[in-house]
Amino acid sequence: MFFWVFAAIAMFKRDADLTSVYRRLLWYLGLVFAGSGLGFGIYKLGLSKYGFLLPAARSHLTGNITEKALWFFRAPLVDALNLDRLFASPRIAACVAASVSLGMIVYFQGGIKERLCKYAVALSLIPLSYLPNLVVAEDWSSYRTQVALTSLILLYACFALRGYLRLLHLRVEDEVLTVVLGASALAHILLASYTVETYFALPQSVELRLMRSQLISGYHAQTRSVYVVGSRGWNYIAPAVCYDEFGHPFSSDPWAPGPAVNLLLREMGLAQAKIPVEVAPVGGPVKPPLGAVVVDMRKLVDFGRDPLRFPDHRRPRASRSLGGCYQRGLSGRKTADSTS
Repeated sequence: MFFWVFAAIAMFKRDADLTSVYRRLLWYLGLVFAGSGLGFGIYKLGLSKYGFLLPAARSHLTGNITEKALWFFRAPLVDALNLDRLFASPRIAACVAASVSLGMIVYFQGGIKERLCKYAVALSLIPLSYLPNLVVAEDWSSYRTQVALTSLILLYACFALRGYLRLLHLRVEDEVLTVVLGASALAHILLASYTVETYFALPQSVELRLMRSQLISGYHAQTRSVYVVGSRGWNYIAPAVCYDEFGHPFSSDPWAPGPAVNLLLREMGLAQAKIPVEVAPVGGPVKPPLGAVVVDMRKLVDFGRDPLRFPDHRRPRASRSLGGCYQRGLSGRKTADSTS
């Protein structure tokens, strides 16, 4: 769906007239729906040959269009309108939507009717950029599904900025814009580096150290297998967690602890022993077999938040945020970035 970002660049050039915008829109719609229809047919063909390979919610079309539309405005669109802000706020989303909308109307050329028509076309591209997630039954707006949607809104924000500059009769040279964009790119690279380290690298390194320490302390010559008890999704040790992406403990997923243990066994030089690894069912009974090394990742909760940042090891209470994101405040109250 990132196709619509490039389509918007081509459609909304400064000197584009309304007729050319309509013509391009119809052409692009034909391309997208033809490709989507072909892809859906291929999917149905594979379904008849191989059976269901995806969860039911992802492999069936939605039956409640109204509720799906409301979900789109409440969750993924709010996330996207917060741009690079990890924890979405409806107030910020409303402010961004209003300022971008006004700026785009100023950016477009022509009479008021022509500008409003162009703005309506621009609005129609927003749900189109998220179309695959809108037509399926699943209501799960993880950030990895919002790449095209957020990029399109960022493009519209750039159009709006040009509109405001024109309204203020400010002429900005291309060289100045290049420097500004370069500085912005550098700042976002640094932000991305911090985010990856804080929400992925450090928490998962703590999980691996916990897993490794239990393997080393429990393994002996008579060990027959490794029995892993996974953590829970709310046992995160990052400052916060969003969906199953940012800050999410890998040991809470049933498919992750087994490969992680095999990796650690290889590091310990025990790969040739071919020690079987069993993962306890999530929420099920814990029954390790005889002669098994038990790796209990539920101990992850004892770390609380990052012990380097909170040396008193107090466990902050979790407060829910919009869109499947959770933050923790030491007082137990909602933090400034969280919304109910």
